[in-house]
Amino acid sequence: MKPTGNHLLVEEEEPQHIGGIFLTKKLKMDMMLGRPRVFRVLSVGPGRTTRKGVLLPIECEPGDRIITHSHTEGPMDLKDGKHIITADQILAVMPRNL
Repeated sequence: MKPTGNHLLVEEEEPQHIGGIFLTKKLKMDMMLGRPRVFRVLSVGPGRTTRKGVLLPIECEPGDRIITHSHTEGPMDLKDGKHIITADQILAVMPRNL
């Protein structure tokens, strides 16, 4: 799937355990309230076009890990566990070695 415009196809990275304690789904959801969310970028659209016709590319690429705030509008959930977000929702791009 190839996103269009200012959109990204991402997959959320969820913590499975903390300090050897496995987390239940409810606890994971409680932890995520008000906290940043981490996604792995699967595919990136070409970017946003300004009114003057200038293309502004998205500042990340497939394989990058990005951080969004949990209170941002969206992401739009797809059936297979993937999400579509806009580039405006990205707070930071994490280095690949972290």
